[in-house]
Amino acid sequence: PIFTALTVLPFVAIVIGAKRAWRAWYGASLSAIRPRTFGRSIKAAVTEILAHRKFSSCKERPLRPWAHRAVLFAFLGLALISGVMALLIATGGSYPLSMGSPLKVLSNVFAASLIGGTCYFLLVRVQESTRASRSSFFDWAFLVNLLLAGLSGVATEMIRAADWRALAYPVYFVHLMVVLVLALTLP
Repeated sequence: PIFTALTVLPFVAIVIGAKRAWRAWYGASLSAIRPRTFGRSIKAAVTEILAHRKFSSCKERPLRPWAHRAVLFAFLGLALISGVMALLIATGGSYPLSMGSPLKVLSNVFAASLIGGTCYFLLVRVQESTRASRSSFFDWAFLVNLLLAGLSGVATEMIRAADWRALAYPVYFVHLMVVLVLALTLP
């Protein structure tokens, strides 16, 4: 319950930030906007985010749009699967899943995408730091936290598959804390 409550808070912050941004951009309250106009705006934003058109125009780093898609879709996919698993466990479903379970296989694909994409962005940051390009602490912290979430999740799965329960629980605890920090810093 504490983890869930703390995970919901960032989404409340995102909504508040979106309302403030809307007021700053359009000079009117979000609640004053017509639902159809708001719906078109949301659809356009989601379409742009999913298509990654602006990222695809980057000529300097052609892998950037692919790495960003990998990280974004892996993050969303892992979040969705985590929610599905929480519901499955809460309703008495069998757990842990077998290694051949479609949810487990899909989770592993997403984990590999998250780790690979994040490593790409970290390498780019290292290369850019040698050219006097400045990154903020948050840029580094967010990427490192994404990488730690992916690596600790994979480590938890591997240790659990090896049935090393004494080690699995502390590693899983670390994974949950990294994911919590990731959720809390999301806005």
